[in-house]
Amino acid sequence: MIVHTMTAPEMVTEARKDYEALRRKVEDPLRRMRRESIRNKQEIWQMIPWRSPKNKNNWLILLHQGKDVPRIYSMVWYHDGEGRINAVWTTHRGLAFHIDRHVIERYGERFNPTANPLERLQSFFLENYFYTVEPVEPEGEVTWKVNIGLNQGMGLGAWDQATDIVYMRTFINHGQLFQQQEDAMERMDLERIMYSLTPGQRRMIIAMFKRMTKVPEGPALDWLNSLAA
Repeated sequence: MIVHTMTAPEMVTEARKDYEALRRKVEDPLRRMRRESIRNKQEIWQMIPWRSPKNKNNWLILLHQGKDVPRIYSMVWYHDGEGRINAVWTTHRGLAFHIDRHVIERYGERFNPTANPLERLQSFFLENYFYTVEPVEPEGEVTWKVNIGLNQGMGLGAWDQATDIVYMRTFINHGQLFQQQEDAMERMDLERIMYSLTPGQRRMIIAMFKRMTKVPEGPALDWLNSLAA
């Protein structure tokens, strides 16, 4: 069970112990959503609050059935030593995000001021379920200050590359962004759109773009190739 005295890497490890049970939990809802999507010819979203039976962790699972494969986004949450909600966005492997209570509180003040803390977290996750990261400057030997692209604004924090955990420390809505941050948001918005596509779709779009624009060797071409990977 995740508790506030754990380090973030320990929380991620603990959360990933739930993934086999989580996969079983979503099998039936995904089948129903697939049938409904085919019948009604529309995309379907569903959020499922869940407490893992073995490890007793609190989860929010967001399911999306579009025209192609279903997508699953998952966030586990816990109370810190002061009783405030913090969260960890993670998958069964790869990059994870520790979301500080300050992010959830700032988001709630802007978009959901009358809601209770759990409702604020649910609202945040429903609208901001997938993130992109842009390093800004080194913060240490293995840590970078980063901008974090969200649907409704930008997160600020740090990326510990040794553990592959991004610490999202605060939230800025679109109306509060400086020009430099707005430029960064445009780049990250494009990345999030691209990563919402299948790998084959990304490769096709990027290959077409490179043929039309003749992108020269350099950082821009490296970035495009990374999107196609």
